[in-house]
Amino acid sequence: MTDTPATTPIDASTGASPDAKTAGSPDTAWLTLLDEMQLRAPEFVDRFLAELREQALYDPESVPPGDLERAAEETVLMFIDRLRTGQITRADSAEPLGRRRARQGVPLERLMQAIRLDLRIMWQILLDIAHPDRTDVLVRHVEQLIAVVDAYVADVQQAFLREVAILQRDSRLVTEQHLSKLFNAQRLTPTLLDAVAAGIGVGPKERFEMLMLPGDSSEVRGSKVDPWLAKPNVFAYMYRGWLMLFRPHDAPLSTWPKEFAPVPSIYVDAVDGLDRVPGAARALIDLHASAPPLHALTYVEDLWVFGA
Repeated sequence: MTDTPATTPIDASTGASPDAKTAGSPDTAWLTLLDEMQLRAPEFVDRFLAELREQALYDPESVPPGDLERAAEETVLMFIDRLRTGQITRADSAEPLGRRRARQGVPLERLMQAIRLDLRIMWQILLDIAHPDRTDVLVRHVEQLIAVVDAYVADVQQAFLREVAILQRDSRLVTEQHLSKLFNAQRLTPTLLDAVAAGIGVGPKERFEMLMLPGDSSEVRGSKVDPWLAKPNVFAYMYRGWLMLFRPHDAPLSTWPKEFAPVPSIYVDAVDGLDRVPGAARALIDLHASAPPLHALTYVEDLWVFGA
Protein backbone atom coordinates (compact mmCIF):
# COMPACT_ATOMS: atom_id res chain seq x y z
CA MET A 1 0.00 0.00 0.00
CA THR A 2 1.43 3.39 -1.01
CA ASP A 3 1.35 6.24 1.50
CA THR A 4 -0.60 9.30 0.39
CA PRO A 5 0.15 12.75 1.88
CA ALA A 6 -2.37 14.12 4.41
CA THR A 7 -3.17 16.98 2.07
CA THR A 8 -4.62 14.68 -0.59
CA PRO A 9 -8.19 15.92 -1.36
CA ILE A 10 -11.09 13.66 -0.48
CA ASP A 11 -14.08 12.96 -2.69
CA ALA A 12 -17.02 13.55 -0.33
CA SER A 13 -19.34 11.44 -2.46
CA THR A 14 -17.33 8.25 -1.97
CA GLY A 15 -14.96 8.89 0.92
CA ALA A 16 -12.17 7.75 -1.40
CA SER A 17 -8.81 9.17 -2.41
CA PRO A 18 -8.36 10.19 -6.08
CA ASP A 19 -6.16 7.12 -6.72
CA ALA A 20 -8.88 4.79 -5.46
CA LYS A 21 -11.52 6.56 -7.51
CA THR A 22 -9.37 6.25 -10.60
CA ALA A 23 -9.24 2.54 -10.01
CA GLY A 24 -13.04 2.58 -10.13
CA SER A 25 -13.73 1.59 -6.53
CA PRO A 26 -13.92 3.20 -3.08
CA ASP A 27 -11.00 3.00 -0.68
CA THR A 28 -11.65 -0.57 0.48
CA ALA A 29 -9.08 -0.35 3.28
CA TRP A 30 -10.98 2.62 4.72
CA LEU A 31 -14.33 0.87 4.44
CA THR A 32 -12.87 -2.21 6.12
CA LEU A 33 -11.58 -0.10 8.98
CA LEU A 34 -15.05 1.44 9.41
CA ASP A 35 -16.62 -2.03 9.39
CA GLU A 36 -14.30 -3.01 12.23
CA MET A 37 -15.17 0.19 14.06
CA GLN A 38 -18.84 -0.71 13.78
CA LEU A 39 -18.17 -4.12 15.34
CA ARG A 40 -16.64 -2.29 18.30
CA ALA A 41 -19.63 0.02 18.76
CA PRO A 42 -20.62 -1.68 22.06
CA GLU A 43 -17.12 -0.97 23.39
CA PHE A 44 -17.50 2.67 22.36
CA VAL A 45 -20.82 2.93 24.23
CA ASP A 46 -19.38 1.36 27.40
CA ARG A 47 -16.34 3.62 27.41
CA PHE A 48 -18.38 6.74 26.69
CA LEU A 49 -20.91 6.05 29.47
CA ALA A 50 -18.14 5.28 31.97
CA GLU A 51 -16.29 8.54 31.26
CA LEU A 52 -19.52 10.53 31.16
CA ARG A 53 -20.44 9.28 34.64
CA GLU A 54 -16.93 9.98 35.89
CA GLN A 55 -17.05 13.58 34.66
CA ALA A 56 -20.68 14.03 35.86
CA LEU A 57 -21.58 16.10 32.81
CA TYR A 58 -25.32 15.38 32.94
CA ASP A 59 -27.86 15.36 35.75
CA PRO A 60 -29.13 11.73 35.81
CA GLU A 61 -32.62 12.95 36.76
CA SER A 62 -32.78 15.10 33.63
CA VAL A 63 -31.01 12.72 31.23
CA PRO A 64 -31.83 9.10 32.15
CA PRO A 65 -29.27 6.31 31.58
CA GLY A 66 -31.35 4.70 28.85
CA ASP A 67 -31.34 7.94 26.88
CA LEU A 68 -27.55 8.22 27.19
CA GLU A 69 -27.00 4.65 26.03
CA ARG A 70 -29.27 5.03 23.01
CA ALA A 71 -27.70 8.37 22.08
CA ALA A 72 -24.16 6.98 22.35
CA GLU A 73 -25.00 4.04 20.08
CA GLU A 74 -26.82 6.26 17.57
CA THR A 75 -23.91 8.70 17.53
CA VAL A 76 -21.18 6.21 16.77
CA LEU A 77 -23.26 4.47 14.08
CA MET A 78 -24.17 7.83 12.58
CA PHE A 79 -20.49 8.84 12.44
CA ILE A 80 -19.56 5.58 10.75
CA ASP A 81 -22.38 6.06 8.23
CA ARG A 82 -21.32 9.64 7.49
CA LEU A 83 -17.70 8.56 7.07
CA ARG A 84 -18.69 5.64 4.87
CA THR A 85 -21.01 7.62 2.55
CA GLY A 86 -19.35 11.03 2.65
CA GLN A 87 -22.72 12.73 3.26
CA ILE A 88 -21.67 15.30 5.83
CA THR A 89 -24.65 17.67 5.91
CA ARG A 90 -27.53 15.38 6.86
CA ALA A 91 -29.36 16.12 10.10
CA ASP A 92 -29.92 12.39 10.94
CA SER A 93 -29.63 11.78 14.70
CA ALA A 94 -27.75 15.03 15.34
CA GLU A 95 -30.81 17.27 15.12
CA PRO A 96 -33.04 15.18 17.45
CA LEU A 97 -30.17 14.99 19.94
CA GLY A 98 -29.74 18.77 19.98
CA ARG A 99 -33.48 19.35 20.45
CA ARG A 100 -33.77 16.71 23.17
CA ARG A 101 -30.84 18.01 25.22
CA ALA A 102 -32.30 21.53 25.03
CA ARG A 103 -35.65 20.29 26.35
CA GLN A 104 -33.85 18.42 29.12
CA GLY A 105 -32.21 21.62 30.27
CA VAL A 106 -28.64 20.53 29.53
CA PRO A 107 -26.32 23.58 29.27
CA LEU A 108 -24.84 23.95 25.80
CA GLU A 109 -21.31 23.86 27.22
CA ARG A 110 -21.98 20.46 28.82
CA LEU A 111 -23.45 19.14 25.57
CA MET A 112 -20.34 20.24 23.66
CA GLN A 113 -18.13 18.57 26.28
CA ALA A 114 -20.04 15.31 25.81
CA ILE A 115 -19.64 15.55 22.03
CA ARG A 116 -15.89 16.12 22.39
CA LEU A 117 -15.81 13.03 24.60
CA ASP A 118 -17.65 11.11 21.85
CA LEU A 119 -15.07 12.12 19.30
CA ARG A 120 -12.05 11.45 21.48
CA ILE A 121 -13.15 7.89 22.25
CA MET A 122 -14.03 7.20 18.63
CA TRP A 123 -10.60 8.45 17.51
CA GLN A 124 -8.87 6.31 20.14
CA ILE A 125 -10.66 3.20 18.88
CA LEU A 126 -9.91 4.04 15.25
CA LEU A 127 -6.23 4.45 16.11
CA ASP A 128 -6.27 1.14 17.95
CA ILE A 129 -7.85 -0.61 14.97
CA ALA A 130 -5.43 0.96 12.48
CA HIS A 131 -2.27 0.33 14.52
CA PRO A 132 0.35 -0.62 13.49
CA ASP A 133 0.08 -1.21 9.75
CA ARG A 134 -3.01 0.77 8.68
CA THR A 135 -2.35 4.23 10.13
CA ASP A 136 -1.82 5.47 6.59
CA VAL A 137 -5.53 4.79 6.00
CA LEU A 138 -6.42 7.26 8.76
CA VAL A 139 -3.95 9.77 7.36
CA ARG A 140 -5.60 9.60 3.94
CA HIS A 141 -9.02 10.26 5.45
CA VAL A 142 -8.21 12.69 8.23
CA GLU A 143 -9.63 15.65 6.27
CA GLN A 144 -12.87 13.78 5.70
CA LEU A 145 -13.01 12.92 9.40
CA ILE A 146 -12.56 16.57 10.38
CA ALA A 147 -15.27 17.65 7.92
CA VAL A 148 -17.71 15.08 9.33
CA VAL A 149 -16.94 16.14 12.89
CA ASP A 150 -17.40 19.84 12.11
CA ALA A 151 -20.69 19.20 10.33
CA TYR A 152 -21.98 17.06 13.21
CA VAL A 153 -21.08 19.64 15.85
CA ALA A 154 -22.77 22.37 13.79
CA ASP A 155 -25.92 20.25 13.30
CA VAL A 156 -26.25 19.52 17.03
CA GLN A 157 -25.51 23.07 18.12
CA GLN A 158 -27.91 24.67 15.65
CA ALA A 159 -30.72 22.27 16.60
CA PHE A 160 -30.05 22.96 20.30
CA LEU A 161 -30.15 26.74 19.87
CA ARG A 162 -33.31 26.63 17.74
CA GLU A 163 -35.07 24.55 20.40
CA VAL A 164 -33.90 26.85 23.20
CA ALA A 165 -35.33 29.83 21.30
CA ILE A 166 -38.67 28.04 20.91
CA LEU A 167 -38.77 27.08 24.58
CA GLN A 168 -37.94 30.62 25.70
CA ARG A 169 -40.59 32.10 23.42
CA ASP A 170 -43.22 29.69 24.69
CA SER A 171 -42.17 30.29 28.30
CA ARG A 172 -42.39 34.08 27.89
CA LEU A 173 -45.81 33.76 26.31
CA VAL A 174 -47.12 31.63 29.18
CA THR A 175 -45.61 34.00 31.76
CA GLU A 176 -47.19 37.00 30.05
CA GLN A 177 -50.58 35.29 30.10
CA HIS A 178 -50.29 34.71 33.84
CA LEU A 179 -49.18 38.27 34.52
CA SER A 180 -52.07 39.59 32.45
CA LYS A 181 -54.44 37.73 34.77
CA LEU A 182 -52.63 39.15 37.81
CA PHE A 183 -52.89 42.76 36.64
CA ASN A 184 -56.31 42.70 35.00
CA ALA A 185 -58.38 40.55 37.35
CA GLN A 186 -61.33 42.42 38.84
CA ARG A 187 -60.76 40.45 42.01
CA LEU A 188 -57.70 38.45 42.98
CA THR A 189 -59.19 35.37 44.57
CA PRO A 190 -56.93 32.98 46.50
CA THR A 191 -57.46 30.38 43.78
CA LEU A 192 -56.47 32.77 40.99
CA LEU A 193 -53.48 34.04 42.95
CA ASP A 194 -52.23 30.52 43.63
CA ALA A 195 -52.63 29.63 39.95
CA VAL A 196 -50.65 32.69 38.82
CA ALA A 197 -47.92 32.07 41.42
CA ALA A 198 -47.57 28.45 40.36
CA GLY A 199 -47.60 29.44 36.68
CA ILE A 200 -44.66 31.82 37.00
CA GLY A 201 -42.85 29.72 39.61
CA VAL A 202 -42.99 31.92 42.73
CA GLY A 203 -44.61 31.70 46.14
CA PRO A 204 -47.74 33.85 46.59
CA LYS A 205 -46.41 35.22 49.89
CA GLU A 206 -42.88 35.99 48.70
CA ARG A 207 -41.27 39.42 49.00
CA PHE A 208 -40.51 41.16 45.71
CA GLU A 209 -38.47 44.14 44.59
CA MET A 210 -39.84 46.29 41.78
CA LEU A 211 -38.53 48.65 39.14
CA MET A 212 -40.88 50.87 37.14
CA LEU A 213 -39.66 52.45 33.89
CA PRO A 214 -41.70 55.00 31.91
CA GLY A 215 -42.34 54.03 28.30
CA ASP A 216 -40.25 56.92 26.93
CA SER A 217 -37.00 55.51 28.37
CA SER A 218 -36.60 52.82 25.70
CA GLU A 219 -33.13 53.98 24.56
CA VAL A 220 -31.66 53.51 28.02
CA ARG A 221 -33.60 50.30 28.49
CA GLY A 222 -31.94 48.75 25.46
CA SER A 223 -28.50 48.68 27.03
CA LYS A 224 -29.33 48.37 30.72
CA VAL A 225 -32.62 46.52 31.01
CA ASP A 226 -32.89 44.11 28.09
CA PRO A 227 -30.25 41.68 29.46
CA TRP A 228 -32.35 41.30 32.60
CA LEU A 229 -35.44 40.36 30.60
CA ALA A 230 -33.78 37.06 29.63
CA LYS A 231 -33.21 36.01 33.23
CA PRO A 232 -35.67 33.31 34.39
CA ASN A 233 -36.40 34.86 37.81
CA VAL A 234 -37.12 38.38 36.50
CA PHE A 235 -40.68 39.15 35.39
CA ALA A 236 -41.60 42.01 33.08
CA TYR A 237 -45.00 43.46 32.24
CA MET A 238 -46.11 46.54 30.31
CA TYR A 239 -48.71 48.34 32.43
CA ARG A 240 -50.33 51.69 31.64
CA GLY A 241 -47.39 52.72 29.48
CA TRP A 242 -44.76 51.66 32.01
CA LEU A 243 -42.44 48.68 31.93
CA MET A 244 -42.47 46.99 35.29
CA LEU A 245 -39.78 44.56 36.38
CA PHE A 246 -40.08 42.55 39.56
CA ARG A 247 -38.38 39.55 41.10
CA PRO A 248 -38.36 37.60 44.38
CA HIS A 249 -35.99 39.30 46.79
CA ASP A 250 -35.11 38.22 50.32
CA ALA A 251 -31.46 39.29 50.51
CA PRO A 252 -30.44 42.22 52.73
CA LEU A 253 -29.04 44.16 49.77
CA SER A 254 -30.04 44.19 46.11
CA THR A 255 -27.83 44.77 43.08
CA TRP A 256 -30.59 46.56 41.20
CA PRO A 257 -30.02 50.10 42.61
CA LYS A 258 -26.41 49.94 41.41
CA GLU A 259 -27.19 48.15 38.13
CA PHE A 260 -29.96 50.59 37.17
CA ALA A 261 -28.52 53.76 38.75
CA PRO A 262 -28.46 55.74 35.45
CA VAL A 263 -31.84 54.43 34.24
CA PRO A 264 -34.86 56.76 34.66
CA SER A 265 -36.97 54.56 36.93
CA ILE A 266 -38.67 54.16 40.30
CA TYR A 267 -37.35 51.52 42.67
CA VAL A 268 -39.18 49.73 45.49
CA ASP A 269 -37.15 47.39 47.63
CA ALA A 270 -39.95 45.40 49.24
CA VAL A 271 -43.48 44.42 48.21
CA ASP A 272 -44.79 41.68 50.47
CA GLY A 273 -46.94 39.21 48.58
CA LEU A 274 -47.73 38.68 44.91
CA ASP A 275 -51.23 40.06 45.43
CA ARG A 276 -49.79 43.49 46.30
CA VAL A 277 -47.68 43.83 43.16
CA PRO A 278 -50.44 45.27 40.89
CA GLY A 279 -51.54 47.76 43.56
CA ALA A 280 -47.96 48.86 44.13
CA ALA A 281 -47.52 49.45 40.40
CA ARG A 282 -50.70 51.57 40.22
CA ALA A 283 -49.62 53.59 43.25
CA LEU A 284 -46.20 54.31 41.79
CA ILE A 285 -47.65 55.50 38.49
CA ASP A 286 -50.11 57.78 40.29
CA LEU A 287 -47.38 59.09 42.58
CA HIS A 288 -45.14 59.91 39.65
CA ALA A 289 -47.89 61.95 38.00
CA SER A 290 -47.25 64.83 40.41
CA ALA A 291 -43.45 64.48 40.45
CA PRO A 292 -40.76 65.92 38.14
CA PRO A 293 -39.55 63.82 35.19
CA LEU A 294 -37.22 60.96 36.06
CA HIS A 295 -33.55 61.31 35.14
CA ALA A 296 -32.07 58.35 37.03
CA LEU A 297 -33.12 55.61 39.42
CA THR A 298 -35.31 57.14 42.11
CA TYR A 299 -36.33 55.48 45.34
CA VAL A 300 -40.05 55.53 46.02
CA GLU A 301 -39.41 57.32 49.31
CA ASP A 302 -38.01 60.29 47.37
CA LEU A 303 -41.33 60.68 45.50
CA TRP A 304 -43.53 60.78 48.56
CA VAL A 305 -42.90 64.47 49.12
CA PHE A 306 -44.47 65.23 45.74
CA GLY A 307 -47.49 63.10 46.40
CA ALA A 308 -48.13 64.42 49.89
